[in-house]
Amino acid sequence: MNKIIIHLRDLKLQSQNNSAVNTCNISFLDSVDCPELLIKAQADLLAISERLRSKKLKNRMAQAFGSIGVNSLNNVLDNICYRLLSNNVALYNSWSGRKKPKSSLEDTNFTTLIKNSVRVSHPNATDQEIRTLGSRWFSQANNRLVRGKRENYFHGSHKAEINFITDNKF
Repeated sequence: MNKIIIHLRDLKLQSQNNSAVNTCNISFLDSVDCPELLIKAQADLLAISERLRSKKLKNRMAQAFGSIGVNSLNNVLDNICYRLLSNNVALYNSWSGRKKPKSSLEDTNFTTLIKNSVRVSHPNATDQEIRTLGSRWFSQANNRLVRGKRENYFHGSHKAEINFITDNKF
């Protein structure tokens, strides 16, 4: 019985240590050492790509992004991309750049960062799995923008107008 109690205590301490590391990693994204995220313009994308040449910065960002969401491989990748790139930037880029005029991010520091981040929580994820999910995320950028505009329309300034029409049932 004592062995079980000791083992459970060790598991609790290990869990507390892991959550402290995750909090530290996530807070790095909000620190002055981390580049400003969400990337909203191609010029910012290029500037941050240059900064990501630093292996130390890339590793710290990968650890921070990797601790954002750990449910499924798809959720982790989505969370990383949502924190990293705006949909407007995603419109003009893709993982492989097969459809012109989109730029390829495949051989850049960004895909390395995304792969390393995903592997923090999913160490067995293959390059092909990450590439497939990353490609899908980029290809859906326009749909996310349209959906966002539609939600803004119904939840934003036109809401009073819609309520007036539905209340008065013309």
